[in-house]
Amino acid sequence: LISTLGFAQAPQDYYTSATGKTNADLKTALYSIISSGAKDKGYDFLYTIYESSDRLPSGKVWDMYSTCDWSFGAGTCGSYKNVCDCYNREHSIPQSWFGSSKPMVSYAFHIYPTDVKVNGQRSNNPFGECSNGSTLSSKALGKLGGSTFPGFSGSVFEPVDEYKGDFARTYFYFATRYENIMKTIGGASFNNSTYPSFSDWTINLFLKWSRQDPVSQKEIDRNNAIYSYQKNRNPYIDYPELAEYVWGNMKGIAWSPTLTTDPQIITPAKNATIDFGNVPVGQSVSKEIDIRAINLEGDINLSLSGSTTTFALSASAITKEQAENGYKLIITCNTNALGTLQSSLNISGGGITAQSVQITANATDSFLALPATAITNSGFTANWTNSVGANDYLLDVYSYSEGTQLSLTYLE
Repeated sequence: LISTLGFAQAPQDYYTSATGKTNADLKTALYSIISSGAKDKGYDFLYTIYESSDRLPSGKVWDMYSTCDWSFGAGTCGSYKNVCDCYNREHSIPQSWFGSSKPMVSYAFHIYPTDVKVNGQRSNNPFGECSNGSTLSSKALGKLGGSTFPGFSGSVFEPVDEYKGDFARTYFYFATRYENIMKTIGGASFNNSTYPSFSDWTINLFLKWSRQDPVSQKEIDRNNAIYSYQKNRNPYIDYPELAEYVWGNMKGIAWSPTLTTDPQIITPAKNATIDFGNVPVGQSVSKEIDIRAINLEGDINLSLSGSTTTFALSASAITKEQAENGYKLIITCNTNALGTLQSSLNISGGGITAQSVQITANATDSFLALPATAITNSGFTANWTNSVGANDYLLDVYSYSEGTQLSLTYLE
């Protein structure tokens, strides 16, 4: 519903050219859409845009860095000393990262009205998560401290939970709208590539924030207000799931603006089969499969039917967050008799329509090569099944070390 409300203000077929695209191609298609016809209204005009894009229900300025009370046209900055003295224009992607270049220096989607004192505290530190960070006053929002999020250990500014999704979708927009400068942009949030554009830890952070803080009416209203001036939109507000298709757990799946928002399992696919192939009788073999879902309403449950003594699962339940981030489930096949083994993996809960995936294996006493173990630079342990009536085995060992000839060793 949120997605539909936001999209209702976009021109008909605005996102048509992105339909069917995946990953980097999808991001590039969105870049072409939101760059074409975009109008730069200038840096000074931002204050005019803010009067409709960043207005509280009370009619005051909506600041995501403070709870200060400003009227439009009366609280903009001159001199200041304390929080709530005045507000200015905060580049959520610091200007120093892109050299204050045009047009990104003056586009409203990533520039917000904020308290100048908190803006100064944030400085050009990346957004992140920290513990025991410093907050400037009871009126200030957010804190500055050492990163506690895996993958980055420097100083970060952590906004309050209410606006984390807003800033995540702002960064998704920026990396898409300015795809042409991503190889040269600075800042720890980026990795100097056209795709994925972000450093790994930032992708994980912003996907987490966008999932935990869904699109709000504030963002929808802001998107529509800015569009009325700039003639482009933030696609990650119109269709929040786009972030998953470009960077998250929907990579490799073609996007369409008509996709359902109902809870569903993405992998394993409906009516899929998990085939263990030939398995040595009397031994255990494990397979890892990916469980991924979207739009869940709660946790999901896993169970087996059929040969329940032959197959086993590493988990009987997966949390909503685990499933939407992608969960590695281990299925173990324990063979105790020859022949074809069958079971079903049943997935239910979380608002999805329950579905089953077939599991098959063939327990055999024929000769099978098994994975080597104890592998080092100078040796390994070879493993295979005993074959009834066989007395000698021929083992081929191949070395593909760079700069050396192929060597072949025979052992009996």
